[in-house]
Amino acid sequence: MIPSTVTGLVVFLASVGPGYLYVRVAERWRPYRERTALREAAQIVVSGSLATLVGVVVALVVTRATSVLPDRDAFVEDAGRYLIFHPARVGLVLLIVLVVSYGLAYGLARYAPGRGAEVFPDSGWYGAFERNLPAGHGIVATVELRDGRTIAGVVRAFTAEPTPVDDRELMLMASFGGPMIVRSADGVVASIPDQFVLLRGDEIRYVTATYRELTSNPAPGANANSP
Repeated sequence: MIPSTVTGLVVFLASVGPGYLYVRVAERWRPYRERTALREAAQIVVSGSLATLVGVVVALVVTRATSVLPDRDAFVEDAGRYLIFHPARVGLVLLIVLVVSYGLAYGLARYAPGRGAEVFPDSGWYGAFERNLPAGHGIVATVELRDGRTIAGVVRAFTAEPTPVDDRELMLMASFGGPMIVRSADGVVASIPDQFVLLRGDEIRYVTATYRELTSNPAPGANANSP
């Protein structure tokens, strides 16, 4: 029973595993059109089987050129029995298959021609305000609203999920020893006495921002993500 269970697990890892790895890595470097579960499953099985086939061929070449598996006929006749008496030898062969198949799947997905910039499933807001934020820096942003006003302040919090833009929220706060600044549509500039302002995505026309290095003594109320 044990050899059968182990064989089933190995077959699964060797056939489906490389394909799953290929799809997950490839979609990080190429924009994928919306696909059905059936189409994705087919891609996993096909790419995984091809990668495993190459791994098996490499393992056969290695076993013929070395003494890793000296009695191949006995292995072919009863793989389960051979596994019980020679687990190390069989394990080494399986390791070769898995390393080659997984390595090939990753290499093709990661370095195949046509690969562009890395594709991230999260929102552009998360990329700008968090993923690309240099260590030890905060973000000073200027937000233009749909009514023509602009508000300048430090980014304190934001909606990270790739939700519709109108449903996102952006929180600005005062820092660097000064208040937030608002400019009206007719150009009148004034300061905001409050500590923070919360803006909805449906109010925002665009955002411009600058990464600024944190001071050694941040303003009261600021944390590691705020100057």
